[in-house]
Amino acid sequence: MYTGSNTPKRFFYNTLISVIEGLGVAKTLEDYMSRYGLFVTMHVPKYFWMPNGVQDSGDLSFRTFRICYLRFVQDLLGKRYAKKLGLQPFTLAFLDFPGTRRQTGLDLDSLSGLSADRGKGLLDASRHNWVSLRDRPHIHAIMLLHPSTKETFDRLYKVLQRSTAPGTARVRWPVYSPPGTLLHIEPFDPEKGDVKRLLSYASKIGIVTGAGRDLKTFEIYPDCLSPEVYLAKAKEALELALVQTPQTRPSSTTPYCPFKQDSEGSAVLEP
Repeated sequence: MYTGSNTPKRFFYNTLISVIEGLGVAKTLEDYMSRYGLFVTMHVPKYFWMPNGVQDSGDLSFRTFRICYLRFVQDLLGKRYAKKLGLQPFTLAFLDFPGTRRQTGLDLDSLSGLSADRGKGLLDASRHNWVSLRDRPHIHAIMLLHPSTKETFDRLYKVLQRSTAPGTARVRWPVYSPPGTLLHIEPFDPEKGDVKRLLSYASKIGIVTGAGRDLKTFEIYPDCLSPEVYLAKAKEALELALVQTPQTRPSSTTPYCPFKQDSEGSAVLEP
């Protein structure tokens, strides 16, 4: 598992480049993202919110995101998703807090005082700027769908769009555990900015320091594989999909949908 707090953003960009170049299905990262890229935001439930201080928020947030990620993967690949590591979406996930858009980094020693004064915001003394933490920490993620799963994702996405306001690209993906978790997913839109800009926004929390207690600020999924091993499995899965003919592919007259639906076919989300 690749995690840390002092990793340069160039590493994340180069990691994405290495995956799409290895798969060989798109000439550029922008092209791959336009076809298979997703931007994901997860808000953790309030009762998970830093019970032992902000240094625990990374672990708690990523633990929750992993549950959501696996739920999404199961919806995409079925219950045997654990045996399909190469088809799972390659994902860079980043911790964030409300109010960090104008920050270049955060001081963990200052943030740790939040546990004694929740909900009132916190002064980052080193920058004389208020860091609003009245809401909850959240996760931004950049997700690369495997080309073989795009058709399934599009079908499920269209079901969820029926329950979304017209003209809204972002959908709420149903996750029922932990209760209160919100997972929003939208396809990458190059008209809103390029991949570098999106990556800069997602990872904007930057470096978090403080007395050797660095806060976990990112994770890479599938978290049981290095990017190199994932790429090898993803290429193997892609080659298998390419050699399959329409006659050998599994078929069904009624495509499986993991969501509860109403009479009009719209997804029924939790209250």
